[in-house]
Amino acid sequence: MRGEDEMADDYGLRRRFTDKEYDLMPIEQLVFSDDTTSETTGETDAIEDASETETGGGGYLRKGAQMGAISRKILQPEYPDRDQPHKMKKDKNKKEPADDKGKPRKDKSESRQRSATPDNQETYVENAMRDFVLYLIFLVIANMITFGVLDHAYNYYANTLSEIITKTQFPTDLGVSKDFNQIRNVPQIWDFIRLILLKTMYEYGTDHAKTIRAGKKDDILVLFENILIGLPRIRQQRVKNDSCSVQAMFKDLFPSCYDYYSDSEEDKEPFGMKNPTAWTYAPPDGDSSSYTGKISSYGGGGYMMNLTTNKIYTASWINELINHAWIQQGTRVVFIDFTTYTPNTNLFCVVKLVFELPPTGGVIPTAHFYTMKFLRYVNTWDHFVLGCEIIFLCYIVYFTMEEFQQMISLKEEYWYSSWNILDLCILLVAYFVIISASIRYVTIATGMKAKVDNIRTSSHASFDNFVRVQRTFNTAAALLSFLVWLKLLKFAALNKSVALILSIFGRVKFELIALTLMMFTVVVGFALLGNMLFGTHVEQFNTIWNSIFSLVGIFVGGLYFYMDCADISPVLAPIFFVLYIFIVLILFLNAYVALIVHGFHKAVEEFDDQRNRIYLGDICRTIMYKILKLVRKGALANKLKDKANTKENKKDYEDLSKIVKKHGYRGLDLSMLFKKYNITPGSPLPVDKMSQLYNEIDAKNQLFLEVDEHDKIMDQVELIGKKVASLDQSMSEVMEKVDKLVAQLLYAEDKL
Repeated sequence: MRGEDEMADDYGLRRRFTDKEYDLMPIEQLVFSDDTTSETTGETDAIEDASETETGGGGYLRKGAQMGAISRKILQPEYPDRDQPHKMKKDKNKKEPADDKGKPRKDKSESRQRSATPDNQETYVENAMRDFVLYLIFLVIANMITFGVLDHAYNYYANTLSEIITKTQFPTDLGVSKDFNQIRNVPQIWDFIRLILLKTMYEYGTDHAKTIRAGKKDDILVLFENILIGLPRIRQQRVKNDSCSVQAMFKDLFPSCYDYYSDSEEDKEPFGMKNPTAWTYAPPDGDSSSYTGKISSYGGGGYMMNLTTNKIYTASWINELINHAWIQQGTRVVFIDFTTYTPNTNLFCVVKLVFELPPTGGVIPTAHFYTMKFLRYVNTWDHFVLGCEIIFLCYIVYFTMEEFQQMISLKEEYWYSSWNILDLCILLVAYFVIISASIRYVTIATGMKAKVDNIRTSSHASFDNFVRVQRTFNTAAALLSFLVWLKLLKFAALNKSVALILSIFGRVKFELIALTLMMFTVVVGFALLGNMLFGTHVEQFNTIWNSIFSLVGIFVGGLYFYMDCADISPVLAPIFFVLYIFIVLILFLNAYVALIVHGFHKAVEEFDDQRNRIYLGDICRTIMYKILKLVRKGALANKLKDKANTKENKKDYEDLSKIVKKHGYRGLDLSMLFKKYNITPGSPLPVDKMSQLYNEIDAKNQLFLEVDEHDKIMDQVELIGKKVASLDQSMSEVMEKVDKLVAQLLYAEDKL
């Protein structure tokens, strides 16, 4: 029987032997690498180095056994000699690449020894845990910056005000009650302003304020606890009466033409009563910003009027606007802006009500309620968030230096890693967050006092600029939070299941991208067709973008608009949706599933050959083992060690079972074979029993080869026998024919 070290080399097992059993390698001797090198000489050297190292001390985890080496030795024997695997290794040691001739060959054993030293592996574990803990802290800080200043009353504040203004119904001239979102003509705009808006703002006006807020009788209270900062403003923008051209045959009927709104076609001339301020144009001030609506983009100027703190005066002015047709032909948009503030929660609510009037007629209403905390640092918790922001700056400086160091060391290889690209994106977004936060702070700090001073004046306080910088900061911070959580997958890959899932998508990423582009092309084609067929009557298809999103929504069952489409086209609608569901939902989505399954099989095969990878569980168990040893809890440490030993032995048992099954052992035969050599799940695999098992399987292989050769020879003999018998029969037939011919010739001669 061969020696234990030689058998270890033959089987490719990274083990060392104690009393003819496999003992576990300490974690300090592991090589944390994805490369499987069981077929190289470096593996033999690493095994020999590991066998010379004492066990104990730092840990007990080890690389998994390279069972793939066993299958290569057993499944592909080249010679019947029992020492064949050892000879194969010697032959491999003699081979050298042709292009390496003349170059100094790198000593792989030395590099393996350096990577297998306890110091390097302890450094790996320490660095992995340090990076993980540091990143968790950074994750918490980034989310504190994004969500730390949010109050639970954010959504309630905006939703309450929004429901009161947009969901409360009011009577119309048609005798039908409507709400804000159902406004479709100009008279309904005025009905909404008189019956809903003014009632909401002045319902708890000066009389009520006099009873609950002494000394502040001029304040307008909204919802009991909110005061108006500045006065509400109503503003419109118009276009010139010659902004478009009328066809010649209709010029007598329509002498004027009002096009869609644009800056070049904006009307700035006085109209109507031509009195300040509602009838004369006012240019935009520094705090106003442009607005992009559903039809056009509008500037910050226009014809505007500020409301008053007195309900009677305000109602009188509104009636004057109605009587003199302030909203008329040429009006393309009407804005109503006001801002409320509640000191109880330090929250501002910026309200913008928009009524767009397209050239085709009608009204398109839109409402915006922005609940924001412009005064960011007020109480103790806010100053704690400020401290988190300072720590965030330190983290960004540290990560920047680290990324520059990696770029210098890795050079062009740095850009080949998707995780490095993600790190770079996080840094770029983080710097954008810092810049936007600085702009937001400066803008609000320099302009807030002027806004507050407008509380008891007749001026309007525009918060458009504040909203713009605050929304920019919120968007950047939310994007940063998303990317930071996304990078958590990099550390989650230390878990085997997560690493397998990520590997699945990595194996078929290009195929998935190609399939996605194909599916997007088909969806766009259907969207264009749907826009042409149903766009004039169905809201979900009124634009190309809406058509695309509506079709994508069908992926999750959003086919609630089918009946509307069927009412428009009873014949084409079923054909359209049946084709879309069959091509996109059935064919393409099943192709996605097939690709993922294909990637799963590829990833599982590679993971089976990478049992030497270290996962988070291994690191945690090693740290726990060291802690238990440090606090002198030897019994618990040994239990933890035995549990890990049993788990690894079960993996070896499963791998050995797979190899033996490839040789025809199934069911009872397999059980009897393992019982013969006393191989059970969870128990160590002694080398002498492994050697005996190898000899028996190898002998069986040789017997199968001999039987196979014997069968082939017998087949050849039988074939030759059949050919000889066929030749004998042919010769007999030929002789019979010759005899008949000779007899006929003799008979003919006798007659002559």
